[in-house]
Amino acid sequence: MVVIDVLNDAGSRELLFNKYGLRKVPVLAKGDQYAIGQMLEPFAKLAGISLDGAEKLSPEQLYRKYEMIFAAGQRYARQFPRVFERVTWHSAQHRRQLVAVLERIGIQPDGPLTASDLAGLPLPERLWE
Repeated sequence: MVVIDVLNDAGSRELLFNKYGLRKVPVLAKGDQYAIGQMLEPFAKLAGISLDGAEKLSPEQLYRKYEMIFAAGQRYARQFPRVFERVTWHSAQHRRQLVAVLERIGIQPDGPLTASDLAGLPLPERLWE
């Protein structure tokens, strides 16, 4: 296994793209195989790490955690007025992306944000910027 530091090694991002066609990090690569770091199970498998005994939360438990974490984020963002706009439009951009993924896999999004909801936010034109 080779460690590539994409922040400090010149040409390392190009190597990931040229060898694996990857543009995003984190990624773990071993020989011709790779796993994207956002996907814990394939990442652990390629790294040879067992996830046995790792408790998975139920969807209901995850949702409660999600609500708690996002409520905390809202409280923190309000304490930094200078970054509040960035936090708001950045969150909106990710919601746009979630809607696109749902639609791509044939799921009708529950209450997607409208153009009126997003009006005035400095959102990127393209969905995946």
